[in-house]
Amino acid sequence: KKAEMHNHNIICGWGKIGKAIAHHLKTEGQIFAIVEKDESKVERMVERDLSVIAGDARHEDVLERAGIRSAKSLYTTMDDSTNVFVTLTAKLLNAKIRVVSKSDDTSHNMEKLRKAGADEIVACHDVGARMMVNKGLQEKTERPIGRKI
Repeated sequence: KKAEMHNHNIICGWGKIGKAIAHHLKTEGQIFAIVEKDESKVERMVERDLSVIAGDARHEDVLERAGIRSAKSLYTTMDDSTNVFVTLTAKLLNAKIRVVSKSDDTSHNMEKLRKAGADEIVACHDVGARMMVNKGLQEKTERPIGRKI
């Protein structure tokens, strides 16, 4: 099916990062569509009444079904080479879309993601490790950082 949304967010990949992004977008009152190629994950998302587009985010027709031309942001949460390709494809379809991309290997792939058009690149493992160290060095806090969607 096609996402009938405007000024929405697109999440590519429904793993740990994609789920966390969805949770935070929902908390912020943002609407989003998820692009996922794993059929078993798609079935579970449909059962949960999530807006999901089944298919490979590297393909123009899949991004079109997700409403890429009217979306405001796109989050790539897959492996670096896929994220580069999805970023490039997204920017070709909508030059104004804001792309936030996860990177597992920023020392080698950050420049490629930037050249492909990523507006922001996040090394999630590094950000998470930095937060853990900061929390470990602080006094005890009242609430946990993470939440489950």
